[in-house]
Parts: sequence; C-alpha cells; structure tokens
Amino acid sequence: LQVYVELRFTLRDCNSIPWVSGTCKETFNLFSLQTDEPHPAATHFRPADYAKVDTIAADESFTQTDLGDRVLRLNTEVREVGPVTRKGFYLAFQDVGACIALVSVKVFYKVL
Repeated sequence: LQVYVELRFTLRDCNSIPWVSGTCKETFNLFSLQTDEPHPAATHFRPADYAKVDTIAADESFTQTDLGDRVLRLNTEVREVGPVTRKGFYLAFQDVGACIALVSVKVFYKVL
C-alpha cells in the first residue's frame, strides 16, 4: 500500500527575525515508523527508531512585514510514505529550529 502525506504549513523567513543568526532553520523533518504492534517510540521520539521520509522546505515564507499585514503564505507539500507493509505506521515531525506552524496533515492512499 502506497501512502501519501499532505502537509500544509507556514514558515517564517529566518532573515526577518532579529538575533537568531545561525540558530534559525527554514526546514523540518518528516519521519515514519512501520509496525505491527503499538510502539513505545510513539510517545518518545528517537530518530534511530524511525525512517526519515524527507526534509521539508517551504516554497514561500513570511516576514515581519507580512505578519504585521496578517499575510501568512501557506505551503503544501506531498510526500510518499511506504510502501506500507505492516499493520500500521506512525508519523513524526521534527522541528530543528524553524519558526513554523503546521496547519494540517492529510494522510491518504490512491487506488490504481
């Protein structure tokens, strides 16, 4: 079964945030873990337990000016997870210093 994950999110441009040079990132990571049983890693994320699906970057980011004007640029990215060969799977999102808001996550599959 080929599973897809659609992520909708906003991300702030690091250059628009004062005093964060070197610590701000403009990406986050998507991981998955396939399992036949409930997994303790679901509550305590350990990257070694999960397979990295991808590093997600925004096509558009927003700045302080956009924030003042209440303009947030929404990004949509779709990634394949799988093929899924177990009874279930977990998804994990790792923020490594981005100013991000994950707006929605849609998980779906396609029937051919």
